[in-house]
Amino acid sequence: MNPKVRLPPLNALRAFEAAARHENLTRAADELNVTQAAVSHQVKLLEESLGVPLFRRLSGGLKLTEQGKRYAMAVNNAMQILLQATENVLGSGDKQSLRISAQPNFASRWLVPRLWGLVITHGCLTYSIYLFLTWLPSYLMDVRGLTIMSAGFVGTLPYIISSVGTIVIGLLSDRYLSNKDVSRGGRKWLVILMLALSSCVFLVPVVQSTFLLVAIISASILFATAANTMNLALTGDLIVDKDSAGAAYGLLILGGNTFGFLAPLITGYVIQVTHSYTWSFIIAGLFMVAGIVSLSLVKRPLQPAEA
Repeated sequence: MNPKVRLPPLNALRAFEAAARHENLTRAADELNVTQAAVSHQVKLLEESLGVPLFRRLSGGLKLTEQGKRYAMAVNNAMQILLQATENVLGSGDKQSLRISAQPNFASRWLVPRLWGLVITHGCLTYSIYLFLTWLPSYLMDVRGLTIMSAGFVGTLPYIISSVGTIVIGLLSDRYLSNKDVSRGGRKWLVILMLALSSCVFLVPVVQSTFLLVAIISASILFATAANTMNLALTGDLIVDKDSAGAAYGLLILGGNTFGFLAPLITGYVIQVTHSYTWSFIIAGLFMVAGIVSLSLVKRPLQPAEA
């Protein structure tokens, strides 16, 4: 160690490490249990001490400079060494204990219950979409008496409506959330609203009018698709460890596809047993309710689980 080089204050290093990892002062402040202003002050002190800018301040948040990236990696490694050394000292007594440790990336992907709340919600939404995709034409012909051509047109119309409507809903939701801190899960309530609206699938067996039927199916598919895209956006809002983003999104897609390929199988079995499509739509509605319950588990950012 060069005695002529003075180390920056530990508090400044801790604030910088957290801010660099989150690229967000609010999340760093929440982790350190201090105010955002305190974190910003410590980071500025560190930059003044080093004589170089570590962050670029952008309208959407913080961005590390090239020097900041290198310094953040070194500081993070040093913090990990200190943490490990402290754990070794604390664990060097006579007590024998079993410790389960995991790298932050792995922990944030697999050991965070809130992530599984998002995955299950994604699956519940995808179930309904796949149900209509695979069984709607048969339902329209078998129960509603439509011809093949009519069933094809009616079965296509809801997806055309949802393709355009999802973009509109996405734009409106972004505008609504533009001045809000979505890192705490504010988008969740919009997903829950879309889930509740999509549960109108319950009404499919009871309406008689073909016009109302198309309207209800279109609404259910529209709101389910909008909720699916918002659920992906919500996951991005809540991810703290950005290195785990790919794995988190992969788990969401896995959950969706798993429920998706089960939808036609379960529906076929239900129709065979009950000789009716009614319970198929009821089950789809119940999945929407289950998605709302599952999303209630998502209350905080997807902070990596502690080792």
